[in-house]
Amino acid sequence: MVKVYDGYLDLEYTQNMTERVIQQINFARTLCNYGGVRLWFRCPSCGYRVAVVYNIGNGFACRKCNDLAYDSCNMSEQDRVLLKYNKLKQKLGGEPGIIAPMPERPKGMHHKTYERLRDEIEMLNYVFVIKFFKLDGVDTGMRNS
Repeated sequence: MVKVYDGYLDLEYTQNMTERVIQQINFARTLCNYGGVRLWFRCPSCGYRVAVVYNIGNGFACRKCNDLAYDSCNMSEQDRVLLKYNKLKQKLGGEPGIIAPMPERPKGMHHKTYERLRDEIEMLNYVFVIKFFKLDGVDTGMRNS
């Protein structure tokens, strides 16, 4: 059950099928640039202002207190490069993967934007191949300008 008050909320829930937990989470407010107020949670453990609190079995707390990491933190450098490569290709309307062809410029996209994204995709492809085949110290013939 959730009860919302002016400066905090009370959470009442059952944990581990038997343990009844009541937890209070305070709010923080910040003024927005164009008027209005933004509400944040105050982490019950550390007091930091956060947008989201998580319950992983020991009560609600922020990412840091729950020792949670983003998926990309647990990825290898190759996997992060490939993930970014695939996201950019999909942004252009193409299929993910190194083998899939480079998509054409989407209708309505500025030529400069397309060229910038295409250049970034090509650079990520180059970096991925260098990392994947472990060619870090090999002279590839490409020179930095």
